[in-house]
Amino acid sequence: MKAGGWSDFISPISGDEKKIFDKVMEHWVGVKYTPIAAATQVVSGTNYCFICLAKTVVPEAMVTVAKVLVYAPLSGDPHITGIEHLAP
Repeated sequence: MKAGGWSDFISPISGDEKKIFDKVMEHWVGVKYTPIAAATQVVSGTNYCFICLAKTVVPEAMVTVAKVLVYAPLSGDPHITGIEHLAP
């Protein structure tokens, strides 16, 4: 991997990645995201790209795929930097 480049996607996600994901999603409402793979990029902190199954929290909702981007700084809490729902 090139310095500053993204890692390959790994599935299933690691325990540390799951902790980061759960932390940023703990108060999220409206859509349930379930991470199925993750890639990382080391910068001044770490960028995470989670590929997730996404389901709106309503009866009979369709499951779609989304990319959830998270930044975890060297100090402080991780936060979501973007969510992109991928078209079928």
